[in-house]
Amino acid sequence: MALALGLCPYAVATVRKRAGNPRFDRDLGNVTYVVYLMHMSFVALIAHFEGGWSRYQQLPTIVACWIVVFPAAWAVYKLFDQPIERLRQAYVRSCRRAAPAGRESSDGRVAKVVTAS
Repeated sequence: MALALGLCPYAVATVRKRAGNPRFDRDLGNVTYVVYLMHMSFVALIAHFEGGWSRYQQLPTIVACWIVVFPAAWAVYKLFDQPIERLRQAYVRSCRRAAPAGRESSDGRVAKVVTAS
């Protein structure tokens, strides 16, 4: 919740602005998904080791986890997600180039072209 509130000024400031760096915005959006996937493991660690503590006692650990989560998510995005996405795009492009000549049906299969001889 605190993260969402912290990013609100950035979101409001950039809504009507022309994108100065669209790649950064795209990367930031993609990294937030990795943060979403990773944060529960850190929450589970805090609950396991500091479950009996009050929220105020857990606060330094929670802040430390957020400081670790963002660089870890960025590393996962740069080292795994981007290369896998590039490989996927290359594979899709190669499949499109290798498709035989013919008409595609509605389900994407290529129909045989019958010629009279």
